[in-house]
Amino acid sequence: MKGNTVFVEREFTHPIKTVFRAFVDPEILPKWIAPDGFECVEALFEPFVGGKTRTVFRNTDGVDAVTEGVITEFVVNQVISMEFQIEFGDFSLDGLRNTWHFYETGSGVRVTFETNVPEGEFAEGCATSTNQSFDNLEKVL
Repeated sequence: MKGNTVFVEREFTHPIKTVFRAFVDPEILPKWIAPDGFECVEALFEPFVGGKTRTVFRNTDGVDAVTEGVITEFVVNQVISMEFQIEFGDFSLDGLRNTWHFYETGSGVRVTFETNVPEGEFAEGCATSTNQSFDNLEKVL
């Protein structure tokens, strides 16, 4: 993590098509995307440039974290990028950007995640929650 950029990468021992599909399939995405302590109760992902995104993660207290955005770059099995905003209780941020790159390796695929967030506690939480989501993804695959 440097400045206001969070960078996380993970290797998966699955074909790139399988991993990429988990990011765009509305049946699979909710099963892994929410970090620990949350459940994904809504996931909209329109897989094309200009497509809408929306997720609702509900925590154990019943408070929703809502993200809404638009896809800015989309190349099948290569890259997904989106600009979005998040609201969680009294907290909100807009002008955020998430980008995932997918790279074939000899044993599967490496996924990199990069986002711009405020420094400090929120950035730390973002890195942790992304790793938790990647842990969930491995279980779903």
